[in-house]
Amino acid sequence: MPHYDVIVIGCGAVGSAAMLHLAKAGRRVLGIDRFQPPHRFGSTHGETRITRAAIGEGVDYTPLARRW
Repeated sequence: MPHYDVIVIGCGAVGSAAMLHLAKAGRRVLGIDRFQPPHRFGSTHGETRITRAAIGEGVDYTPLARRW
């Protein structure tokens, strides 16, 4: 049975970045995602994109995130 130091749930932009940095640091990493890539359900793209107030993309996006 394989051994992993870290298991990352969600292989989107943030999960993939976390896995990359963990692997570069010498950790054995497994990434698990609900959907097989490419898919249209990610929170950072497509119709399901989530814009958050603290996303850091610029001041133009903050009002969009706070709009009800």
